[in-house]
Amino acid sequence: EQHDKPGGFCHCWEGVGSMDGELPRFRFDAGVHDVSGYFPGGTVHTLLERLGLSDALIWRRMDHAFVDDGGRWDVPRGWDAFVDALATRHPGQAPALRQALAEARTIFEDLYATATDRGGVPGQPASVEALKAYAREHPLAVRWMTRPFTEFLAHHGVEGAAARTLVSLAGYVTHDAAALTVNQAVPLLGYFLHGGHYPLGGSGALSQALADVLAFDGGELHLGRAVAAIETDPAGGGVQAVRLADGRRIRCRAVVMNGDALSARDLLRAGGAVPAALEAQLEGLAPAASMFSVHLGVRGQAPALPAIVHLHHAHGVAPLEVVLPSTVDTGASPPGTFTVELMQLLSPEEAATWFE
Repeated sequence: EQHDKPGGFCHCWEGVGSMDGELPRFRFDAGVHDVSGYFPGGTVHTLLERLGLSDALIWRRMDHAFVDDGGRWDVPRGWDAFVDALATRHPGQAPALRQALAEARTIFEDLYATATDRGGVPGQPASVEALKAYAREHPLAVRWMTRPFTEFLAHHGVEGAAARTLVSLAGYVTHDAAALTVNQAVPLLGYFLHGGHYPLGGSGALSQALADVLAFDGGELHLGRAVAAIETDPAGGGVQAVRLADGRRIRCRAVVMNGDALSARDLLRAGGAVPAALEAQLEGLAPAASMFSVHLGVRGQAPALPAIVHLHHAHGVAPLEVVLPSTVDTGASPPGTFTVELMQLLSPEEAATWFE
């Protein structure tokens, strides 16, 4: 890990302020603040159970609010309450919304139907016969899985502000909501079906728990070590070594990367060659969105708002996410203060003007 703590995007850092002659310390999250998959059978819940970490973390539910041209809407907990409230907010599309969301829930359950055999991770079966059986048992998911989510909504007659609300969490995956497929969008609705959660102690507490398990099982975590290259056998025999930025060379037969696909390609190129099959898979890929963040330690009482507020402006202004971690975890800030994290996605074109 090239940083001085584990977690990457899922870690915490401290900011020190100045207030009345004192130096208050605030805890901020690098990015992760709303963890999905923490429900029985879900990805995160299953992983923690598997590693014996079920009781290692305390989770707090993150509630959502939306502010748009229709005013502020606080999302109620529970799927049925969510559907009822959304239908009430858009009465002209209530029947269409109810039908679309009923099918979306079916697709959600279809996608997770394979998760039991995959450590809680939804995905397609491994064999042809299993794929055939899956198609017979879950035709709705197969029909819509790879098609645009906006097409799914339009098919059911959901449009305008109601449709924008349902694609509002697209920013958790992409800056381009129109590119979102059904199998990418429907799991995001899990935030309303099962809720998103935040670990007490911040997102870094989750990463540290995983690092502790690694050490307990005999592994070693080397911090402050950046990887410069992944060396492969020129004759096609697979991975040979990992070369670090400080010149150290670690021989190995397998490498698991948690970076993005383009970083993997660059590290393989630096080490000699990219396997032809992987090069073909990566052809045409481009960097995804960047995120501009502002982290604030604020004097005073936190506003009476849900922990996550989505601001959707008119006139083409990009949505802004407002997160108030200290409303669910008072340990994020000293008494008499609170924390605010503002996040806005930048398109690759806009982000390109910020960096060389």
